[in-house]
Amino acid sequence: MLRLCFLGIVISALVGCGHPLARGTLLGPGLRANGPVIDLGKRKVIARNTLAYQLAVTEKLLVSVELATHFELVLRSLSEHGPQGKERRIFVDQPTYDILDLAVTRDGHSAFLASAAGWVRGYDLEQGKLAQEWRMGSAVTALAISEDQNYLVIGTERGTLCLRRLRDGAQLQCMIAHQGRIGSLATHGQLVASGSWTGELGLWSLPSLRKRSLRT
Repeated sequence: MLRLCFLGIVISALVGCGHPLARGTLLGPGLRANGPVIDLGKRKVIARNTLAYQLAVTEKLLVSVELATHFELVLRSLSEHGPQGKERRIFVDQPTYDILDLAVTRDGHSAFLASAAGWVRGYDLEQGKLAQEWRMGSAVTALAISEDQNYLVIGTERGTLCLRRLRDGAQLQCMIAHQGRIGSLATHGQLVASGSWTGELGLWSLPSLRKRSLRT
């Protein structure tokens, strides 16, 4: 009996205490996986030897920003069985400055890229060409499209938050929202949330960009 207990202690030390959690189990407070994950099952590789900077998915399209000798928008059609058909590629730019974010409209008709060079470019994905370009005062670090698909929200490294109307590209609002780089943006209904590298979280109204909350 003592030998069996000792063997159990050795095994526990090697693989972790307690029973292993089933794959996909939510970890509650204080819980952690018992031992390393060895096999995640079968995986389908879409592309190899590719530097993928940004990704976005719509109902019928997988859009990625990839770098080979230059930056490209790569479009892959999707079905319930995964990627289908040939890839479509749109030239974006030389790799002088990074592409920092990607936003795609829900219908998959348009994509918007944010560059460390300080521009936002909008692409017509159906025609495969550049449709719009806007210059900002500093590197563009985050993008988000409103749920109603009417507005593009733009964040910069200087903490500037701007709003453009997608129908005609008109700039409606622009303000200093944070003291430093805006790292992420998300929209829900008539709200936009922003997170900065200075440790602030902001909540703003659309389309006025009126401050609802700002926490540090």
